[in-house]
Formats: sequence, C-alpha cells, structure tokens
Amino acid sequence: MVATGGGTQDQTIRIWNLSSGTQHSVQNAQSQVTGLLFNRHFKEMMVGNGNPNCGVRLWKYEPSTLARGENSPSFEHVADLKSAGGRVLGLCQSPCGEFVMSTCDDETMRLWHVWKQDASCGMKFGAEGMKSTTGAARKRLELGGNVIR
Repeated sequence: MVATGGGTQDQTIRIWNLSSGTQHSVQNAQSQVTGLLFNRHFKEMMVGNGNPNCGVRLWKYEPSTLARGENSPSFEHVADLKSAGGRVLGLCQSPCGEFVMSTCDDETMRLWHVWKQDASCGMKFGAEGMKSTTGAARKRLELGGNVIR
C-alpha cells in the first residue's frame, strides 16, 4: 500500500494497492495535502495541510483494515497542530520517530514533538516502551524561545 495526497481542488488522501495498481480507499483531508508521514508504532498518519486549513493534522488508522483490503479503512481524526506560519510545504520525520519537522511558506521550520518513546526502550518499540502524547500534549518545540528560521 502507498498513500498519496491531493491538491487544492482534490483535497483527498488516496490509499493505493501496489500489487494490483488500483485505488484502495479515499479519505477527505478537507484541505490541500502537502505531506504524509506514518508512525506504525502509534498507528497514526500525520498530514501537512496547505490551503484552506493550514497546519498539521493527525489521524489514527487501523492497519488491519488496510491489510484485509477493506474499502473503507478506519481513519479517526486525533488532533490539529496549528502552525501560525501559514501553509505547510513539507514534513520530515526524525530517525527515532519522535519528532517531525515542518516547513512553511513563511520560510520557517517547526520542530514538533509528536510521538514520545520511553528513553529506556532504545529501538525496541512495544506497549511498555512507547507512550502516546495525544491532543493538547503535542507541541511545537521552540529553540531559544524562537521558531527556527
């Protein structure tokens, strides 16, 4: 499976079956999609949004619905991370999986601490080693009190 995002007119996230080359499902993103990241440990998808709803949106997904080939995988809106910087142009996830960097059209980069892992777990991800930081606990990190420019 692979996910693609639509532009200002389409505003959808499409899941494609690479084996058959067919579209698997569609999720309305309610905005231009400028970036897609998945965190398999938390089963969440992060979407960078452009116009009209600028920012970053998190969706929880149920991977078993994708694996079974169901036409409507379960996507649940978890949180909106508003970037005060305007339209999100791109997303990049850190190797440890905890942080996401977003770039905006105001020429800023924002570092988000989205998924928290316990320091003792190293690279062994599991129920004991991972902690979800949902909703209001997700935050933008500011270096020296300023957004990275």
